[in-house]
Amino acid sequence: MIIMDRVLRSALMAVTLIYVSACASGPIKQERVETPEITAPKPVSSAEVCMAKGGSYGPAGLLGANRCTLPYSDAGAVCTDSAQCEGQCYAGDFDAAGYEGTGECQATDNPFGCNSEIIGGVVQPGLCVD
Repeated sequence: MIIMDRVLRSALMAVTLIYVSACASGPIKQERVETPEITAPKPVSSAEVCMAKGGSYGPAGLLGANRCTLPYSDAGAVCTDSAQCEGQCYAGDFDAAGYEGTGECQATDNPFGCNSEIIGGVVQPGLCVD
């Protein structure tokens, strides 16, 4: 009887496997997809980026390191405080520290040179940046 149970189980298992495999579909057909050729972008130099922004690229300061110098849109506007400018408000007279005065908005973002900032209408002591 035990042998008969094993034979029946084996036969039932075989029939089940055949039945299940008959339901399975064949291999899936995959279509070939063409991929476009990928090319690396041309490197852009710092000078090109700077000039595209309307700046000038070249040596600045005593060290002479290259930098991008960008203009300010309010360059030369009359001011009495740096808060009125994109950059700083600079006095025309470097030696006028402590006196009331007006100045002009900084022309570019170049930090180098000797300048006296105006804050609250008062010329501050001069500062030289190398």
